[in-house]
Amino acid sequence: MPTTIIARLSAWLQQEAGGLGLREVRMDGREPAAHPAVVLRLVGSTGNAPLVEQELELRVLAAGARPAELLARLSELTAGIRARISYFCLQQPELRSIRWLETQYPRPAELAGGPVLAASVSRLAMTAIAASAGEVSA
Repeated sequence: MPTTIIARLSAWLQQEAGGLGLREVRMDGREPAAHPAVVLRLVGSTGNAPLVEQELELRVLAAGARPAELLARLSELTAGIRARISYFCLQQPELRSIRWLETQYPRPAELAGGPVLAASVSRLAMTAIAASAGEVSA
């Protein structure tokens, strides 16, 4: 089974987590235990050989003391992660294009007895060359 771009991206984010200011990176879609953290989730895959498009959801979670500071921190963290992911993707030889489709910043929510929590949700569409007519490697 070939190493996929998404698997490489997840592994790369795991390695880069400290430099990005993250405590945890998850690929399984489950809620992380630590904040700030990133969750990657495949949300769609379409296309015919030789090209395929996959859509990935990037969820960045952050915790803070006050909503205003938290949203500023979350915005900065999300922008930095998106820029680094874009740079990583552009280095993958089989990728032909990437597009950031949307970003949403849900309202901060207070955890019971804990810090204020907020998340940004971005969608990344990647168009890649399939490894073969019957196999998608993006």
